[in-house]
Amino acid sequence: MSMTPFNRHVLVARVTNDTDETAPGILLPEDYVKKANPYEVVRVLRASPDCSFIDRIPPETKIVVLSNFLEDIELNGAVHTVILQNHIIGSL
Repeated sequence: MSMTPFNRHVLVARVTNDTDETAPGILLPEDYVKKANPYEVVRVLRASPDCSFIDRIPPETKIVVLSNFLEDIELNGAVHTVILQNHIIGSL
């Protein structure tokens, strides 16, 4: 089942990060806490017809978004991720 976004939302897919967390590197103290990145790169699947910049984010465009505003919606066993256009920072 495919979801069509409305009301200025953009349907996206999360882009997997290919970095190897087990690679050798710098030793850090045990109490070190990595700062969370407030941004995430996602891939556009479909944009709402009333999205202000629908012509600049065609499907497969990678965009930078505020990660805490991504919404995962589970419907019939499938997860659809959407974000409101106001929380899109730019495209890559």
